[in-house]
Amino acid sequence: MKKLFTIILLGLSFATFAYDYKLENVTVTDGDTVKATVIMGLNVALYKQSIRLLGFDTPETLHYKSKLELRAGLLVTLYVQKLRDAAKNFEIKGAKWDKYGNRIAGYMYLDGEELGQILIPLKFAREYHGEKKKPWTTEELQYIVDKLAPEFEPKKKTISNAPSVPSIRTILAGQVSFSPSTMMK
Repeated sequence: MKKLFTIILLGLSFATFAYDYKLENVTVTDGDTVKATVIMGLNVALYKQSIRLLGFDTPETLHYKSKLELRAGLLVTLYVQKLRDAAKNFEIKGAKWDKYGNRIAGYMYLDGEELGQILIPLKFAREYHGEKKKPWTTEELQYIVDKLAPEFEPKKKTISNAPSVPSIRTILAGQVSFSPSTMMK
């Protein structure tokens, strides 16, 4: 009963004030949303809590407007996962319930550096403070793809030592014979 009272008390205070918390088990949902265990103190934690990261917006991976936006959003997600993998300490600052009351909203810090301040100068995200979102332009999305695709998308492999394959036209013209000796070369 005492533990339940503590959780309710923390929940009520969490709803009205902004707090800073340590995060564990951070998984990246997309470029501006993560799921994590929020360590609230007093042996209280919120497990697998969805967290909307404040201060920036990244291309969508769920409600995308074009295939280019989806591709850019997925690449930014991979970049944020790479940053997460390199970090040792995770915090959420200014945390409070979002306007819908179903997830936490706050500023995420990786080893003391705010994530938005990493992504915005690289043009992988843009500033966002709750106003109506502007659609991503083709130029913005293409910039993200051009910068991140070489790092995260597999390169097309070419076979350099493969023998040349005759064209259908050459075969039909009878210019290629299929004797065992020519097939072994």
